[in-house]
Amino acid sequence: LRMIDLWTQNKWQFKLEEVPVDLTFDRFYNAYSYHGGEKRNRVRAEKEYIKLTETDKVKAINYIKGYAAQCKNSGIAMKHPDSYLKNKQWLD
Repeated sequence: LRMIDLWTQNKWQFKLEEVPVDLTFDRFYNAYSYHGGEKRNRVRAEKEYIKLTETDKVKAINYIKGYAAQCKNSGIAMKHPDSYLKNKQWLD
């Protein structure tokens, strides 16, 4: 059997995610549209970002657009970047 047939028969679920080439903190911070206007927020966010695994960095960056849209649609303000990272918002 072909691999696709096995997946279909066994109903295996998988998800393909685009992996950003650049996983630096600057890439995350520039993608995150709300910064809170304070330099200390960047410092706190960078400390939280450094603690993340590479997998979590990918997820954190990839989830930003969806999170921003969700906040906009619900009328709720985005969390500061350090809170987004600390609470692992992408897992919600």
